[in-house]
Amino acid sequence: MGWLRGTAADSRYMRMSREGCVKKARRSGSGGRRGVATRPKPARGARVGRISPRLVAGDRRFHSLVENSYDAIVLMGPEATVLYASHSIGAVIGYSVEEFVGRNIFEFMHPEDLERTRGLFAECLRSPHTPVRCECRYRHKDGSWRNIEAVGVNRLQDRAIGAIIANFRDVTDRRQAEAALRENEERFRSFVETSTDWVWASDREGRTTYSNAAVFDILGYRPEELLGVDVFDLMHPEHRERCRAVLLDCVARKSGWRNVTIRWLRKDGTCCDIESTGVPRLDAAGNVVGFRGVDRDVTDRRRLEDQLRQSQKMEAVGRLAGGIAHDFYNLLTAILGYSKLLLTRPDPTPDWRQEIQEIQAAAQRAAGLTHQLLAFGRRQVLVPEILDLGVVVSDMTRMLQRMVGETVTLRDVISPGRGMVKADRSQIEQVLMNLAVNARDAMPDGGTLTIEVGDATLDAEYENSHPGSRAGAHVMLSVRDTGTGMDTTTRSHLFEPFFTTKEIGKGTGLGLATVYGIVKQSGGYIGVDSRPGEGTVFQVFLPRVAAPDAAQEPLPPVGAAPSGSETILVVEDDRAVRLLVREILEGAGYQVLEAHGGQEALRLARDHDGPIHLLLADVIMPGMSGREVSDRLAAIRPGVPTLYMSGYTDDAIVRHGVAVRDVDFIQKPFTPEDLARRVRAALDRPTVRSAA
Repeated sequence: MGWLRGTAADSRYMRMSREGCVKKARRSGSGGRRGVATRPKPARGARVGRISPRLVAGDRRFHSLVENSYDAIVLMGPEATVLYASHSIGAVIGYSVEEFVGRNIFEFMHPEDLERTRGLFAECLRSPHTPVRCECRYRHKDGSWRNIEAVGVNRLQDRAIGAIIANFRDVTDRRQAEAALRENEERFRSFVETSTDWVWASDREGRTTYSNAAVFDILGYRPEELLGVDVFDLMHPEHRERCRAVLLDCVARKSGWRNVTIRWLRKDGTCCDIESTGVPRLDAAGNVVGFRGVDRDVTDRRRLEDQLRQSQKMEAVGRLAGGIAHDFYNLLTAILGYSKLLLTRPDPTPDWRQEIQEIQAAAQRAAGLTHQLLAFGRRQVLVPEILDLGVVVSDMTRMLQRMVGETVTLRDVISPGRGMVKADRSQIEQVLMNLAVNARDAMPDGGTLTIEVGDATLDAEYENSHPGSRAGAHVMLSVRDTGTGMDTTTRSHLFEPFFTTKEIGKGTGLGLATVYGIVKQSGGYIGVDSRPGEGTVFQVFLPRVAAPDAAQEPLPPVGAAPSGSETILVVEDDRAVRLLVREILEGAGYQVLEAHGGQEALRLARDHDGPIHLLLADVIMPGMSGREVSDRLAAIRPGVPTLYMSGYTDDAIVRHGVAVRDVDFIQKPFTPEDLARRVRAALDRPTVRSAA
């Protein structure tokens, strides 16, 4: 019994324990195993005899159980004074048995826990034999606070014990782990609830069991509205059966899905594209009981991707058009030029005249088609000027009315005090004509076409929701019809080259693509709003400019082709064009020096005895560009002006050192009259301009 030695209290509890063991043995002997004799109860004060070995062994087992327990066993008096403590108390709060026994238990307690714990201790005193549980913080010997879980039983009235028995267990690590778990749960709950993605859970049939708050922003439903709802009822009809088959397959294979795009129906009836990822939830037997997943609204991303693909397609066709434009325009220049010259010769027979006119008309249509290809590819040569869109619309109203026909009522709404834009007038007129023709075709039984011009300011919100637009001050050109309207599929392909809903032979599919290209090359934005049966409205936004540029120098009035007698040095690498230009200029009375390249042109300039009044040079030629020829000619013959010509696109010309806006320039294909007027204008210009 040495485990209870050391203090007076220990001796007392040793005697009490021994007496209890004797009593227990006597009670068990009276009705217990045969052959076990019981001793008569000794008189008060008499010496107890020898203790049975069985009792000693039991006492040792009890001692071993108490002293080797992970928990600390503590006996306390009615004032909470420690009467006994097992050696585990050192592992719990760091004090040895000698340091702990004899002290009041409340000395070690956290001040904030004292009142609550005293109340529980008082309850324990009032309720003998009833366990009272308590958890509070105790000060460890090292100064730290430990969470101790205690269970106390009032055995003060029990003669064998005469104390409150308490079991002390250190639960600090467990509480810290629980706190960390709660923190993690709260962190992930916060992640889930604040996520802009829809985090969800469902059963194996697809009925929703959980949704985070993001579902409201995506589908318009509150999370509680979706509990128990079959998700397939919320999908677009075209996607329901396919998605149901995917779910059944995942249940069978015990697998999930990743980045599957599904079209859903929002609460307001609109559609949205959602990218879904889901994983199965398995029970203990490995069976699928449901799914968890994350869905993301990719509607805007898909729209941007479609716009990017559209832009790339237009860029590809534009590059193709730009690549063939030079050679094609050279051919058309020769065809148009020679057909025009044939028509100007005296007394062509009627049959010949008609055939030549057909050739000329076909060449003009080919030139127009190429011009449209370059327009939507944003590669045509523009000559921008300061424009009042209201004036442009007013000037074209009569012509547009004839174009749309009598069954269509044309209205124009032009706001006063509107701003100005900088654009190529001929291209803006092309935009108006194409949009008017598109509106007319959408109203086969007649209707109203409204053209509106006014100032508009686009804000950042509009810019974000309409990719390709730019915030700022604009002038809006709106073309609205009351026609058949368009569905979503048609709108998505509207500006694609060669896309048309018209019958074969009634449309090239380049009208709106051309409009798109012109607007984009002019630095603007075009939007469309249309619903089947509700008509269509196109809105063109062009940047507003503050002040007009300097006045443009007018070309000579259209009439008889001007002539002259000056000497002109023509540099053109294409033989057919060079011969045509020579014939046109000589027919107008000019002296022509002809060269097929830069080196030959410079040699002619050095060898020619008379003056050279004008250099007419193609911009892009093998070996030496027109700009280089002009610069080198200036060293030989200073002051000779230059008129450039090219069938290449604007960007290619600029790369070869010629800014079309700053020099005399004529775009191929041209007619003999156009060339004659441009040459005369360049020669008559009072101030010689450089080719910079």
